[in-house]
Amino acid sequence: MSTYSTFQTLPWSIIGSVVVSHLNTNRSDYESNPRLASAIIHCYHAWRSAFMSKTCANLEIKFSLVHPPVYLFPSWPLALTQPGFSDITHISFGSAVQNTRFIECIRQNSKSLRKLKVSDFNKGNAELLLYNSQGEPVVYPRLESIVYRGTRSVGRIVHFPKLQLLEFDSGYPFDDDVLFRGNSDTLEKLSISIDSEFMDIATRYCIFADTTRFARLQSIGEKFDTVTHARTLTPLSDVDAFLSQTMAAATTSSSIARFEFRGKLPGSTFMSAARTYSMFSTIQIIHIADCTLDFADIVTVLQRAPHLRSLNCELSNDAPAIDGKSGTELVNYMYASNGVFGKYFQNLGLHVDAGFRKENVAEIAALLAIACRQFTRCKVGRIYRDELNSEVNKVLEADHYCRYAGLILWFVNG
Repeated sequence: MSTYSTFQTLPWSIIGSVVVSHLNTNRSDYESNPRLASAIIHCYHAWRSAFMSKTCANLEIKFSLVHPPVYLFPSWPLALTQPGFSDITHISFGSAVQNTRFIECIRQNSKSLRKLKVSDFNKGNAELLLYNSQGEPVVYPRLESIVYRGTRSVGRIVHFPKLQLLEFDSGYPFDDDVLFRGNSDTLEKLSISIDSEFMDIATRYCIFADTTRFARLQSIGEKFDTVTHARTLTPLSDVDAFLSQTMAAATTSSSIARFEFRGKLPGSTFMSAARTYSMFSTIQIIHIADCTLDFADIVTVLQRAPHLRSLNCELSNDAPAIDGKSGTELVNYMYASNGVFGKYFQNLGLHVDAGFRKENVAEIAALLAIACRQFTRCKVGRIYRDELNSEVNKVLEADHYCRYAGLILWFVNG
């Protein structure tokens, strides 16, 4: 028996990784090896009838197609809607999905599907997920995770009652609140892309004004594209207001552990939220890489977020100071605060511009080491750890820091 014939008889549990790998390769690979291409598609038909009924419960389908999609094997879309493709739990479609049989594959597995990831759905296809060919609503009772990439897409039907993760990276795919409807008891992770259209939809359907929607939320991530907003002339004040509204909504959850914002975020907007919203009382990770904070802001965040373990932000070029305190007075203040705030704080990630001063960063690291017992890691974009430690050792030469050398060296040697 030839190698290819043997390959064709293997069960999916063995050939799955091989097939998926080749489905994700460049189309030219198939053209250069037509026998392998034939073997792979033959397997799709052979094991579909022989093995699919036994393996579908744990099957994850992944198709990554060229753009625009060129079906080297025209029977693929047809095969997806055959009885063998049932009880699938994970479906991930890469590239554009134009053939309605891909949609039908998703719909016919609506009762078993737990995770769905799609790319470049057009509005019509997104809406087809909600209703079958007879116009009857399709409900996804077990779906926990939806990830949309580059998509755009009504009724008050609850289509996704068990949703735990909702992520859309390049625009909200529907025209109403369908993805946020009826899953307030399950939604745990939210990652959204903010644009003018979504802000309008959120306002129209009171997505974030309804304080009951996010009772179990544990993680919230937001992305704001300044280039897009410059093109659409959306006032930044509207974005600030929307951000504040989302954080206010998240405050209804008593278990928020992570907040992330991708895009330029005014430090004043974030600090106002930190001083206002109780979501910071449980938060452990804050990632705001394009938000500029000074040392006083960082200390305020630690005071407002008693369980914070990690903070990632942009650092201002100002020398560390708090309410006019600097030098010896500031060092003594931080020592007096030892154990008062930052009890769990371990990691500080700093983004700095070309004009930053190493000595300021080193002094900030030393000050935090004095106040925060578990602080052992400070990662600065333009400084290696050994270089930072060298700068911290220079700080120790000053008398007002030397007194607390034990605490600072704990950081240096951590």
